[in-house]
Amino acid sequence: LSFSCVVLKKWISPPTPQNTSAWARSGSKKSPKRAETILQWMVALYQSGDHPNVIPHHSNFLTVMNAFCKNNADELSNSPAENAHRIMKWMESLHDASQDGRSKDSSLKPNIKCYTVIIDAFARLKDPIKAEQLLHRMEKNDNTGFTHAVRPNLVTYNSVINAYAQSSSQDTEKGTSAKKAEALLRRMQFSHLSNKNGLSAKSSATYQIPKPDLRSYSGVINAYARSGDGDRGAT
Repeated sequence: LSFSCVVLKKWISPPTPQNTSAWARSGSKKSPKRAETILQWMVALYQSGDHPNVIPHHSNFLTVMNAFCKNNADELSNSPAENAHRIMKWMESLHDASQDGRSKDSSLKPNIKCYTVIIDAFARLKDPIKAEQLLHRMEKNDNTGFTHAVRPNLVTYNSVINAYAQSSSQDTEKGTSAKKAEALLRRMQFSHLSNKNGLSAKSSATYQIPKPDLRSYSGVINAYARSGDGDRGAT
């Protein structure tokens, strides 16, 4: 595992005195696809059964996802976020296929970091709608006990609020993104108060949204400030 991580990161890590020459040979624009090719090689060896020690881990997939999200090369057919999302769906399919009659390989299950990387990538693309759709998917899966369920945390919610803040300056109708960021903040507030006052169900299967923090409120204020409707953010 450690060797595979080193190989993958060699393709995507920023230039340093130690790896600048390697980057010069590979070319940074092609590094995400090359990292993915190596990962595909690992998976093929693992699935062949001839190399039991070459076991792909979610950290390998996360490394490739980060590579795509940090690379905006024009030659990529999909957006960075779409490529990262594609890698995560590949993880899910491998996780399903790894069932051996007893259990599934948890090392192939996407974790919270995988989702957050994609949400942050949508934020940079100023596409908050897809970011929130991914959040809703996480909430729904967690409530239904879906096999790939990953419970969103405070960082996840703040990332979506930030996605709206990043896109608020491009709204065709002033304040649209900021209002959606505020709606998410109020949903977090309401959920926290309901839990605090014992108004929500106590079942462990019921998802409880985390309490908003300073970043949550600051994100909404920034969204209104960038939208040109800063007076609303100050109320």
